[in-house]
Amino acid sequence: MTMDPPRCGKSNPEGYPRALRPKLRSVLLGEYPWRARIYHFQDPNTPLCAATFINREGRTLMTAASCVAGLNPNSLRVLFEEDPNNYDPINVLKVDVHEFYDRDINVNNIALLSLESVPDWVRPACLPIRRVLHGTACVAVSSEDYFINQVVPLQRKCDENNKPLDGSLMCAASYKGDYAPQFGGGMFCLDEQSKHEVYTLYGVYLYSVRGGMAAINTNVNHFAEWIAKKTTEHRRMHRNYQ
Repeated sequence: MTMDPPRCGKSNPEGYPRALRPKLRSVLLGEYPWRARIYHFQDPNTPLCAATFINREGRTLMTAASCVAGLNPNSLRVLFEEDPNNYDPINVLKVDVHEFYDRDINVNNIALLSLESVPDWVRPACLPIRRVLHGTACVAVSSEDYFINQVVPLQRKCDENNKPLDGSLMCAASYKGDYAPQFGGGMFCLDEQSKHEVYTLYGVYLYSVRGGMAAINTNVNHFAEWIAKKTTEHRRMHRNYQ
């Protein structure tokens, strides 16, 4: 009996196209084929933030609301490749910022973008179907394209100013002095309960505390219903365009 290959979360350990790893912790082009960068059309060389591809039918990306709130979709461009000078940027058709996003207290900090097109080689990260357990090993990527090994601690260890983290947030721990994840980029954890080695998107990086040892992320699992609703709207939009 053969098992169907996973439809999401499958990495390319040797990159796409295949390449040699220049440094031990370097992330290769296409290694995580869901990684994207969002740009403003007036500055195509400096990304506003990172994003994660999550749905092919809806051509949907996930990022931080604080990256794209207030921006017109027509002003945004997306690249899945590294060099904006050698690839055509992709237009953004729609931006959905969570309706209860609050910039002042940094809660519900999540946004979804629907793109005009997506390269064939790009694959989505998996979305969580359960809460991530403490002690789970995860990975993030810095803006310099280096691996960051993280672990999910007991969330009370990341309380800020003696206040528990809001349910829309979660934290991940990493080594002191390590690289910081790229703003808006994902925290991906291997699903140990899956028959396949697949990566699930559990967090969207926002900022760090405790001297950089704790990364505060949007808690993706907290928004499962909202994400499902918006990706369905994106799929319908693209069907109507065809």
